[in-house]
Amino acid sequence: GLLNKNGSEYCFEHNQIESTAYSLIPEKHRGPWHLSIGKKLLGSYDNEDEIERVIFFIVDQLNRGKHSMREEAERIRLIELNYRAAQKAISSSTFSNASHY
Repeated sequence: GLLNKNGSEYCFEHNQIESTAYSLIPEKHRGPWHLSIGKKLLGSYDNEDEIERVIFFIVDQLNRGKHSMREEAERIRLIELNYRAAQKAISSSTFSNASHY
């Protein structure tokens, strides 16, 4: 099949399939789509420790949707999250990752 189920998660059988599926999303919809995913992820965690565990994934989604942000408070929150992601990357010696945040 095209997808594999691993517990409650699904992933594409091959990254070429994932890339092809992603390319079918019109470019003008990608930013808002990533922003929506990032916001839902951020809102699904109850405390900062839980956010910290998945901060790279959340920040990646929000960064991909940052051009769709309309409110200053959202942008400030994203700056704070990027800072935390960079700090985490530096503390875990993944310096190349830190430059992304």
